[in-house]
Amino acid sequence: MKKITSLFSIIILAMSILFILSFPAEAIEEKVEKPWEIYGPDKPMTRMMSNHYSIEANHVITLGQNCHYPDDVMVTLEISRATGMSPQRILDLRKEGKSWLNVMKIAGYSPAGLFTPVSGPVPQVFRHTYGQYERWRTNPGYSMQLYDKEIRNLAGLKFMVGRFQANPIPLMERRGQGVTFTRMAMERI
Repeated sequence: MKKITSLFSIIILAMSILFILSFPAEAIEEKVEKPWEIYGPDKPMTRMMSNHYSIEANHVITLGQNCHYPDDVMVTLEISRATGMSPQRILDLRKEGKSWLNVMKIAGYSPAGLFTPVSGPVPQVFRHTYGQYERWRTNPGYSMQLYDKEIRNLAGLKFMVGRFQANPIPLMERRGQGVTFTRMAMERI
C-alpha cells in the first residue's frame, strides 16, 4: 500500500511539473520595468508626469527612484493631488509596509475616487475591481477590498483616460495582456 501511495505521489508531482511547464513564460511573468530607468533627467515620462500633476520634475525623479513599480508613481501622485498629502509622506507610509488601500484610508481618499466610468462589459483583469466598486456604489457602507495591483491599475487607467482622453476598454484589455500603464503612456509620447 505504501508503494502505491508513493508511486501515486510521484505521478501527481510529475503531472504538476508538466502542467506548469506547458505555459509560456511570458504568460506567467510580465516584464516589469524599473522606475529609475523611466523617471530620470531628460526622460519623457518625467516631463509628462510633471506637467500632468503640476509637480517639479526633480520630485518626479525622486518618486521614480523610490517606487518599486513604475505605476506606483501614478498612484502616489494621484493620491497626493486628491488629498494634499505630500508624495514623500505617501512614500514613507509605503516604506512602513502599508498597502495602497491603507495609505488611501490614512490620506482620507476613498478608492471610489480612482474609478473611471466604463460602458459595457469590463475586461477580465478588471472584473474583481469593478465588482468591488459596484458593491460599494449600491451600498456606500461597504468597504472595498482591493489589492495593490488593482489600485495601480485604477490609477493608471485614470491617468491614461484623463491625459489622453483614451477609451478605457482597450486600455483595460492591453493591461490584461501584461502591458503596464506606464508603458502605454510611453508609447504615446
